[in-house]
Amino acid sequence: MSRARYILPLICFIAGLAWWLWPKDGRGSAELNDPATRLIAKAVKRDIESVVTVSGFVRPVITSEIKAEASGKVLRLVVVIGQAVQKEE
Repeated sequence: MSRARYILPLICFIAGLAWWLWPKDGRGSAELNDPATRLIAKAVKRDIESVVTVSGFVRPVITSEIKAEASGKVLRLVVVIGQAVQKEE
């Protein structure tokens, strides 16, 4: 009985010491002395393409209503559809 009284605290002490001495950042001892590798790259503006497949509803955060300033019927169209026009023409 007296032997178990000394062995259990010794095991707990060794386990605690091992936990305290273990590197906290998860790296092994071989990496502790290596300097960090730097990666330098030039920033480039480009589109981010990402595909997300989910189910549900897509709702806008902000909505706005677009309509003409004046309402009425078009009596006569003096330009061809798709033709470029100037302001006040």
